[in-house]
Amino acid sequence: MILAGVTAVLGWLVLFPALYCAGSFFGPLLKEEDPLMRGVLKVACGLGLFAYFMVGIGTAGLLNVWFVIAFVLLVYGLRWHALGEFKSWLVSIRDRVFAKGGWFCFLCQTALVFSVLFAFGLCFLPEIANDALCYQLNLPKLFVQNRSTLPLVFDLNSYMPLLAQHGYAAGLLFHSVAMAKLFHFVAGLLLFLACFQVIYAETGRRVLALFFALMLWLTPTVINQVTTTYVDVTVALFTFLALHLFLRGLQLGRSGIFLLSGLLFGLAVSTKLLAAMGGLPFAVLILLMFLRREHKAKMTGHAAAFAAGALLACGFWFVRNVWLVHNPVYPYFGEIFGTWSFPFFERYYGGMGPAKSVMSFLLTPWTLTFEPELYDKGHWVGPFYFLVMPFTVLGAVLLRRMRLYAVFFFFYGTAWFFVGQNARYLLPALAGYLVVGAAGMAMLERGYRTFLVRWPVRLTGLAALVFLAALMVYHYRTQAAALLGGWNADAYLRKVERSYDIAEWVNRNLPKDAVILDAEEIHQFYFDRKLVREHWFYLVTRYLDYRSPEEILKLLHGNGFTHVLRANVLDPGTQLRRNDRLDILDGVLGSDAKVKELVAMESRNTAGARYRYKLYQL
Repeated sequence: MILAGVTAVLGWLVLFPALYCAGSFFGPLLKEEDPLMRGVLKVACGLGLFAYFMVGIGTAGLLNVWFVIAFVLLVYGLRWHALGEFKSWLVSIRDRVFAKGGWFCFLCQTALVFSVLFAFGLCFLPEIANDALCYQLNLPKLFVQNRSTLPLVFDLNSYMPLLAQHGYAAGLLFHSVAMAKLFHFVAGLLLFLACFQVIYAETGRRVLALFFALMLWLTPTVINQVTTTYVDVTVALFTFLALHLFLRGLQLGRSGIFLLSGLLFGLAVSTKLLAAMGGLPFAVLILLMFLRREHKAKMTGHAAAFAAGALLACGFWFVRNVWLVHNPVYPYFGEIFGTWSFPFFERYYGGMGPAKSVMSFLLTPWTLTFEPELYDKGHWVGPFYFLVMPFTVLGAVLLRRMRLYAVFFFFYGTAWFFVGQNARYLLPALAGYLVVGAAGMAMLERGYRTFLVRWPVRLTGLAALVFLAALMVYHYRTQAAALLGGWNADAYLRKVERSYDIAEWVNRNLPKDAVILDAEEIHQFYFDRKLVREHWFYLVTRYLDYRSPEEILKLLHGNGFTHVLRANVLDPGTQLRRNDRLDILDGVLGSDAKVKELVAMESRNTAGARYRYKLYQL
């Protein structure tokens, strides 16, 4: 773990300036930007270029550490002169974010430094996040093993847009999970800086900008993710930067800025397909652009530039799927494209959040804050967004320049309400929401600079700051104990990761060419043998339908399976939660004397649900 950590630190000390240099290719389009925001945009564009370089070599079957090194050396060779600008950018961050101020400014700066260092340290612990072990980091592991990032037939997640995972694969090429995690951590820092700079530019209030950007950084949905290999913070970064450039394009009237805005939005969609929800608010903004402007031909050019940028940045994934399976959004909407289909509306529209009704829509701010279990409680947005809502409404109504931010938030939230009501899917709209709220608060303070207004606002802000910081420490209490207690990786994973013991048994005892039908432990990252999720295998083959046990076993053998792993969740009463389809599989395994049970064990994790495992040899 220490060696991997050293590799991560050294790797990012080399890679981070290279990302800035790579993004400096877009410098001519960013001349009007403030130096701080210009640097954020350059690093974000550099991240996109680097990830697409990984896509290129991965698609060609050339996923290799030497190509990553070659990319970095080539960028430094071509853009070495940008290193001076990089240094100036770091100085501008120091001078603006950490300039001296009053006691409240000092508290915000202290909280920022503490939370950043705390989260940075947590990036060096082994990965335990649910979706990361399922596919966010597991797929990059498989890509590295295969030296290719082409989709895997029986892993349907591998057909999704996976831009961020190609960055994670770069970390794994250097045998460092921490290096992979730091891609998401860096995206979180860039999102903080972007939010800070936009609010500062709109209000002229540095401490206010620092506080609101800190509230975004400490939002549980954000701070709980930046230490993992999830992707939602990266999506939020690309989307917010796309929105910022879109609005700047309206101010400056330059199609090149709209092109770059579209490119960044396309990077968001390339990172997570659900980011396409942002297409609705951007379409509304384009419509308003036509309705409010006289020069329709020029506006058509701007809209075309935005659309061209978006398609250029995300079109690869859809073209690739058409080439491979004749369905651009595979595995969804197969009923339209003539392929089998994963139930999109059942999974997202019907499977998340409260009922879709007018009343539920109107009550969303309340339920999102006070009934977080409806939106995945582990990704709560916290109370601050509810508290700042009066200021957001005030800013949207009274400040004309804030209305387009409000339009974007409203229509993104509407798309989110109908498509996927998970709190982390709302992240791309939260920064814009805070921009409007900060502008509303600044306007109110300028109009009523009295003790009765200033101090209640500051004390409420202090309470929110203390609460979110305490919530961060509470969420990471086990990880903090591991860091402070000097636990090694094995001790840590045995305490917190349910799949670790069975994975270690499999890795020690099964031959390297073993192929396991996994029914249905989704945490696959720590297995070093080939696993195929039973759910995906069933959806593709329908292997259990209308077949005898003998035919099912023959089909499994024919697909190369040598073993079956059965996993069942244990509730507090140690009763098994069963699945009707898997009951059939259990019956098949018990019907043939040649099927041998190799091991049965229960997980020993003290955090999260415990599982009971049985491993069979076919």
